[in-house]
Amino acid sequence: MATPRKQLVDSEVACTYHVSSRCVRQSWLFGLDELTRKDYSYRKAWLTERLKVLATCFAIELYAYSIMSNHYHLVLRHDPKACEMWTDEEVAERWVEVYPPKGEGQALEERKAAARERLLGNPGRLAGARKTLGSLSGFMQHLNQPIARRANKEDERKGHFFEERFYSGALLSEEAVVAAMAYVDLNPVRAKIARDIEECADSSIGERLRECTAESLEEFLRPVASGVKSRDDCAVEASDEAPAVPETAPASRSKRTIGTKVESAERPASTRPDYPGPQRTLGEYVTVLRSLAAGYHLDLPPDKVSAWSVKVATIRRRQRAFGPLEHLKQWATVRGTPCRGIPLAT
Repeated sequence: MATPRKQLVDSEVACTYHVSSRCVRQSWLFGLDELTRKDYSYRKAWLTERLKVLATCFAIELYAYSIMSNHYHLVLRHDPKACEMWTDEEVAERWVEVYPPKGEGQALEERKAAARERLLGNPGRLAGARKTLGSLSGFMQHLNQPIARRANKEDERKGHFFEERFYSGALLSEEAVVAAMAYVDLNPVRAKIARDIEECADSSIGERLRECTAESLEEFLRPVASGVKSRDDCAVEASDEAPAVPETAPASRSKRTIGTKVESAERPASTRPDYPGPQRTLGEYVTVLRSLAAGYHLDLPPDKVSAWSVKVATIRRRQRAFGPLEHLKQWATVRGTPCRGIPLAT
């Protein structure tokens, strides 16, 4: 019996996950079909575009992605409580971006505004949108379904395009996060589609290297797309100098209105700490990837390459969680499940 998703994805604290989804029967529906000789590689762009839109609307931070011919991998950080900090107006704005009305130019903007007003006028639908935008399962559903419908329409077929359940593995330590990112980013190299990380198309490392500067190599790894923080907070962080707020000015971001009820927008306290995200610079991460890629070319066993090779090899197992033994035990205890995973090598 499949494990309920609520036991796999934490509903209280932020955590990073390795997520993957496969095409039905592992068919090459994003690449060259060996049987029909049809090339569906252009569909990878569909998935990338949809992924980037949703990653800025849902309560996630996207750290790594790789789209292969019959499956895709993601490493993302999910913050289930982030949506509680968003105003009603921001929830409506995000939801309309997830499913925008048809149209172009000014007509499209007017229809978006009307759709936002309709949503704001329906508290029940608005609450449902907020809940969905804070859900990892909701993110995956709204990522896969439009792609499946578009591909099925093109193929004049019906039925599933992706397997029904996506895989998710919790990454409970910083090293587990980096190992999972490396596993995802090096998928094209491991599959011998690319010789090195510079040739990794349809992947986050390719995107990072295309936009890389000498300064960015010294910076800590940032998500390639993020929707966790409120848009207002992001705008303040992006400005060189935020304007001073007079003492008499109303604290507009300290409260949000839900119907006629006003609630504090302070983040709810949790009894458990958030699990860590990546704490490496881009330069350090690229060095790890290059050493791993060299090992793949030589067909060396993981323990003959580096400690990182052993960690990445562990990520290939479809475990419920990854990390040191004590973290795995704690994670299993909270959920009332047996601790069965192989600990990440230290």
